[in-house]
Amino acid sequence: MTNPKFKHDISLLCDSLRLRLPFNMHGAKAFLFLVFFLVFIFLPFGNNALAHNKALYPGDENIDVTYYALDLTINDRDSTISGNVLIRMKALTDNLKYVVLDFSHTLKADSVVGKQNLKFTHQADFLEIEPSVPLSSGELFSVKIFYHGKPKPTGYGGFVFSKHGNIPWIWTLSEPYGAFTWFPCKDDPADKADSASIKITVSKNLFAVSNGVLLKNVYNGDGTRTFLWKTNYPIANYLIAVTVSNFENHTDYFHYSPTDSMPVEHYILPEDYRRAEELFPVTLNALRFFSEIYGTYPFTKEKYGEVEFGFNGGMEHQTITSLGAFTQDVVVHELSHQWFGDKITCATWHDIWLHEGFATYSEALYRERYEGKEAYRMKISRLIERAKEAKGSVYAEDISTLDGIFNYERSYAKGAVILHMLRGVLGDSMFFSLIKSYATSPSFSYGNASIKDFSSFVNRFTGKNLDYFFDEWIFGENFPIYFYSWNYKALGKGKFKATILIEQAENTNPAFFTMPIKLKIKTEKGDTNVVVFNDSLRQSFSFVISTKPTGIIFDPENFILKNAFEQMPNPFASHTLEIYPNYPNPFKEKTTLEFYLPRSGRVKIEFYDALGRRLSTVLNSFMDAGIHKLVLSPRNIKRKLASGIYFVRLSEGIQNAVRKVIYLK
Repeated sequence: MTNPKFKHDISLLCDSLRLRLPFNMHGAKAFLFLVFFLVFIFLPFGNNALAHNKALYPGDENIDVTYYALDLTINDRDSTISGNVLIRMKALTDNLKYVVLDFSHTLKADSVVGKQNLKFTHQADFLEIEPSVPLSSGELFSVKIFYHGKPKPTGYGGFVFSKHGNIPWIWTLSEPYGAFTWFPCKDDPADKADSASIKITVSKNLFAVSNGVLLKNVYNGDGTRTFLWKTNYPIANYLIAVTVSNFENHTDYFHYSPTDSMPVEHYILPEDYRRAEELFPVTLNALRFFSEIYGTYPFTKEKYGEVEFGFNGGMEHQTITSLGAFTQDVVVHELSHQWFGDKITCATWHDIWLHEGFATYSEALYRERYEGKEAYRMKISRLIERAKEAKGSVYAEDISTLDGIFNYERSYAKGAVILHMLRGVLGDSMFFSLIKSYATSPSFSYGNASIKDFSSFVNRFTGKNLDYFFDEWIFGENFPIYFYSWNYKALGKGKFKATILIEQAENTNPAFFTMPIKLKIKTEKGDTNVVVFNDSLRQSFSFVISTKPTGIIFDPENFILKNAFEQMPNPFASHTLEIYPNYPNPFKEKTTLEFYLPRSGRVKIEFYDALGRRLSTVLNSFMDAGIHKLVLSPRNIKRKLASGIYFVRLSEGIQNAVRKVIYLK
């Protein structure tokens, strides 16, 4: 999804309270429910709450839905729908007496039929169905639910009746919790149906567009027209879509092999057709490009389509993207979701980075391919600036609000920059090989993945332990602020020793960022590129080079989300010995002590109690100039310590420095 607009509402008390209550309540249970209702009915709910947030999410864990068959009649005159949905499912537990589906209270369930009429209860936004006999684990179970009513918009849309001019324009947008507002379902991105069919009856002058392949388009002789669409690929419920109006249609073909092609359909409102057709070539270019770097377009047996709808952005409905904004970035973003969102769907809405971060980064990659490296750098630079505004972790902690899931600075901009940084860590060859292998992996294709699944895949594929990277960038907050300075020393025989000092401002989660950092050492005879692995708040790195250094460029390719400030060398730095504050302080098991040596020499670190008695010599060795760190614990102090104040004394030659530390037993 692109360019989310934060328009949403709250509907039911139970949804806002996230209560899942049994419908066969009697006596005390019913009384307790009444008490909850009376107590909370008048509470004001914030306008950033979703109408159907996590009340039952992620759906009834006792069932696995395998098929949806929608048969809907849309009445554009009174803005109502009627019809039925056949749902096939499998029981996941023994002695299953009730099945619970998500289904809006604004629609009326008329009957539920299995092999016979079944008992059901429709309360709040849940439809509880009682099988004629309890189900056994693994048993298949089918129900057909007949219903009618006027859908209530929710989230980014749900089911929307609108017009362009005097012509009906009807569209759906169900991400994240909107599908239940227009058909009963298990509202969970992790429970993909194996296939789905969508039958739509509308006024005869309208055209209905949906997922997959169009199997039927017939006039009924009663002023209506029926369309039947069918997809044989696994599909998440929120990716099922219906869009209806008097579209102009244009068909291109994507040749995904020398002998095979696939239709690329465009359904556009007549008044917008000329504006939209300028971007038709972008769709074909992106299909070719993404098929190259992510693997062949995932739904070649059916189609790729774009249909105009009324949301000011886009939505990646499977095989039929809905577009409300006609820009290159939106077209490219939504198409890339066919791989990252539709083929591989997030396991939970907490994992939305796997959709929006990947799709936003795809915008930058498209620019790099068709507009050049500088266009890529400019796009990334803009994303970095937006990412610096992100609050909280990229892992979406709060999935009860639209902003909690679809925050642009966090899920989109910072999400994209994280992939840019991963590319910097791995290098182009390994990065693109990794992403293609992930997108084509049998473990995730046409299924689901979590962030943890992806990070584990990265570690296995690269043979590297990049847990530090994902822990700080996905699950941590903020970004590093670097302060760096440098100096050099002539060694003779045309050799020079350049020393770079790097410090970070302290953060909360993580305390500091661990990252490989690229440095460009500028010299009188050219540039030297080096990579250092920064894994401390304060760290120095030295390099011997064969020409006099004249400057340092920190992260020259802008691979790191950061602020970086060059500090003028301290005129006293060559003479001052210093111990920095230890962390943590107070400490229980261990603490890290960092210190700066202005020159090479024999260094002694001694540990004293509050009375000035030396308890231990922790270090006594020759060390190079620069920043060093030492881990202190009762073990290397070789003493049993009582809780209290202690002192660490650092000495080199005639210089010394002292730092107070606090130990808590």
